[in-house]
Amino acid sequence: MDPRRRIMEAALQLFDQAGYNGTGMEDIRKAAGFSTKSSLYAHFAGKEDLARAIFMDIVAAEHEAIRHALSEANESAWDRLLNMAKILTQWGLNHRVAYRFCFVRQHHHRFLRDAELQSAIKEGKLIAEQLLQNARDEGEPIRLWPNKVLIGYCQAIINHAIVDEPAILNEDAIQTRVNHVVVLCSNILMTS
Repeated sequence: MDPRRRIMEAALQLFDQAGYNGTGMEDIRKAAGFSTKSSLYAHFAGKEDLARAIFMDIVAAEHEAIRHALSEANESAWDRLLNMAKILTQWGLNHRVAYRFCFVRQHHHRFLRDAELQSAIKEGKLIAEQLLQNARDEGEPIRLWPNKVLIGYCQAIINHAIVDEPAILNEDAIQTRVNHVVVLCSNILMTS
């Protein structure tokens, strides 16, 4: 395995278990199987740089899943929007440690000051808002609330379904949870 990837995976697991503040570079070094701290610093300037790289890697994977979900050009905007919610929820439930890490990091003060990280996160929301507008334009009975608000409510439902689940779910339970999220999002977005 690539050394950078090994460091990132070890750090992600430690951040999930002990928290960001409870994890030091020495802990990461040991978990990644490196003999010296300098071997870590050859790949990352420090813990914040490492966390940033992990975040960007996870967001890229989420966006790839979303792009795949949206590749069906013959579907309506409404179907593509619900498929986006489905894929994001499914991805999050199958990668809960990664999703939780991003969820927590988004609320960290350094993250809030980082324009590149903010831009990466906004990309998915902007796609969803555009799909919602397209669904409206196609005649779907969407609530007369701002698109940003409606997408924010759906994102909160998705976050809750993933972050608050304490147990590892089997494939049937994941599918059930995904279906519930899609129904809830649909109920929030539609007027009837």
